[in-house]
Amino acid sequence: MVEDIRQKVAADSNIIKKLQRVIPGFKGYRAKEDLRESDKLLRSFLADELEGVRTLLQEAMDALSENADLENTGKVQGAIDNLDYAIEKTAHAEAGYAAYDAAITVKEGALTKLYDYDNSLFMAIPKMKETAQAIKDAAVGETLKPAESTGMVSLVKNFQKMLDDRKHIMLGV
Repeated sequence: MVEDIRQKVAADSNIIKKLQRVIPGFKGYRAKEDLRESDKLLRSFLADELEGVRTLLQEAMDALSENADLENTGKVQGAIDNLDYAIEKTAHAEAGYAAYDAAITVKEGALTKLYDYDNSLFMAIPKMKETAQAIKDAAVGETLKPAESTGMVSLVKNFQKMLDDRKHIMLGV
């Protein structure tokens, strides 16, 4: 988990944002917008962390290709492809907007839960980095076993599932 970005967003306000926080009718709007902005920044940081994992896997791919390790090349490439999807989905995930006349509206409490959920996604990163580093080291040393590559694919797919579950938080179901 990373430090709470919500306080930084609230503190980094211009005079218009500060006024919106005290004017009736704008206070709730401003609070929701700040939560959306905080969540967007959080997801951007998360996507950067995933890019670091991807870099390690790409370095492993380079070593595997150089060593002509065809058995592991496909599996590591599969992990990279799944990771690319996760990075895109993280960076461009829904921010909890709903039209004023929409049948489903996203309340401030749901936005707070969404932020907390996105923050919890960081718990998956250390294991992914550790596994990607181990794959890279084994690929360079020509000792990579197929089970290690398959394990990375599973970690990335589990992360994708967590990303897919975001919509349940947003909808409150």
